[in-house]
Amino acid sequence: MLTKGKIIVSGIAFWYPLAGVAWQFLHYLLGLKQLGYDVYYVEDSAREVYDPYANDFTSDARANVHVVEKVFASYDLKDRWCFRSHAQNRCFGLTETQLTQLYREADAFLNVTGAQEIREEHMKIPRRIYIETDPVVSQIKVSQGDAPTIAHLSAHDMHFSYGENIGQADCLLPTGGFQWRATRQPVCLERWRHNLAAGDSYTTVATWKNKGRDIVYKGDTYYWSKDLEFEKFLDLPQRTHVRFELATTPEADAAHKLIEKGWRLVPSVELSLTLTNIVVLSRARAANSP
Repeated sequence: MLTKGKIIVSGIAFWYPLAGVAWQFLHYLLGLKQLGYDVYYVEDSAREVYDPYANDFTSDARANVHVVEKVFASYDLKDRWCFRSHAQNRCFGLTETQLTQLYREADAFLNVTGAQEIREEHMKIPRRIYIETDPVVSQIKVSQGDAPTIAHLSAHDMHFSYGENIGQADCLLPTGGFQWRATRQPVCLERWRHNLAAGDSYTTVATWKNKGRDIVYKGDTYYWSKDLEFEKFLDLPQRTHVRFELATTPEADAAHKLIEKGWRLVPSVELSLTLTNIVVLSRARAANSP
């Protein structure tokens, strides 16, 4: 069957094997597939992977691969993924030979989140597309002359960002000489349909507090943490007649405040570990939707 071209999507599904992370890349893969492209998912990073059960990082990726490969198989992507483990000196999914051939044949490489370091094999792909899902930090680092960030961005020939206003006259962020094109997270609506029945909640999942990723620009500190922003919305459940459920693990004082304001709390890691269950649930909901 003829296709519009062969595209590699790269991300962090194996590196960080939680449900929301996997879905971010699945929407790219399924959407491009529906548009007629021949799609593959590849992670080829030397980083250690995150073990959500131990809440730590490890060089052994077997458990992560076991979880994520089931998800890809659920969406007819069984033979269209590869995780190259540099620590274990092996490829999961595609073989080393198949991965090398895929790099030679690919028409485009989508580096979603920008987490994949660009290797010599990637440089031979005609289009290397940087898709920035968390704007601000990279632009500030470029303005500060951060050599690794500049080199990484320069290894791509097109740059997209969820920061849709970057480069506009009223945007405070510098472009650093890069042309940032606006984009948004694709969503395959048939995987998302769900009628909010009586008694259900509006839900979201988040890491409550992050440390070590704040950045200073022109005297102002930009914080990489959800807890500060949620302060603006604490009263939301009390202003509506619907329920709100937040999957996160805040400290005791913050948890007490959230519950007092009407938020329902559930543990985020435990919920996100049920990645395959979420896939099954989503498909069932889609089948039952009008």
